Amino acid sequence: MSKAWAWLKEKWNKFDAWVASWAPGVKTKIVAALGALGNAAYTVQQFVIGIPANDIVNARNLVILNLILFTLAFWFRGMGERHDV
Repeated sequence: MSKAWAWLKEKWNKFDAWVASWAPGVKTKIVAALGALGNAAYTVQQFVIGIPANDIVNARNLVILNLILFTLAFWFRGMGERHDV
């Protein structure tokens, strides 16, 4: 079991280093901005175009999307500390 865990950890570290090599510092800002933009768009949607926001995106889906985007932002931010890019 520990051999499989070590193999899996090695593959994850290689993937993590590969993702870290893409545009260091920019990924975090892009993902965080997308999350903030999505929240702002959802908030002002009903006032701007008069379409009820609940018909398009419900609160559950918005929370799930925010969790995904901000988890990615924290993961990308930690990459800079784990890998020398």
